[in-house]
Amino acid sequence: MEDYRRANGSVVLTTHTVSAGTCFNLCLPSYVDPILSFQVAVPGRTAEEKPPSDTSGNHDGIHEVSKDAVVLKKVQLTAIPYFIYLNAKPDKQPQPRLDPGFTFSSLNSSHIDLLDETWHYGGSEHSRKYLANMVRCFPSTCILDSNGHPISWIITESWGAAAHSYTLPSHRQRGYSSMVQREHGMRVHAAGFPVYGHVALDNTPQHKLMDSLGFQRLSELCHYCIHSPASQ
Repeated sequence: MEDYRRANGSVVLTTHTVSAGTCFNLCLPSYVDPILSFQVAVPGRTAEEKPPSDTSGNHDGIHEVSKDAVVLKKVQLTAIPYFIYLNAKPDKQPQPRLDPGFTFSSLNSSHIDLLDETWHYGGSEHSRKYLANMVRCFPSTCILDSNGHPISWIITESWGAAAHSYTLPSHRQRGYSSMVQREHGMRVHAAGFPVYGHVALDNTPQHKLMDSLGFQRLSELCHYCIHSPASQ
């Protein structure tokens, strides 16, 4: 996963790779090649197998350059616009209080099927492996009911952003999403990491929730661009 960010006036290219059960980051100061001619060698895959590549960020023109790149690479482009929300003082939020019998916890491998079933982009072996990697490698927060089943949760993506917030339909309108966001923010902040998240442009309820929790929306619109093999 490739992410462009401004840093001290230069551009930082961050490549995130999930392969063979491992996640790692490589951050290199770099100028963006307008052709975006990136190639990734993935162990266990042949040259004929072309897995999707992901590019995201708010660098000027990244969406336009990505559109040019897919023409040259002869692949398909899916672009999802989103905003970044930042909470500089999550520790100032009121402590969330749960109903008796409900507890805060972390997600684990036994919850992957539920996460995959309820995720908009779930339903494939790739999505299950992706979610399993995120849960295993990065912080997550959930609310467990009296039977120990998750009813609301949020996970951390490989670049540190909170994402995939979800509450089961039968438990909505009770403030659980707000509670799990607050608890997750305090956990991440206590560990010394910035508290921020990505919200899709058309996700109006989540935008309102982030505003109510004291998050500040960054002004620039970002794009999450997925380059996938063209349909045969």
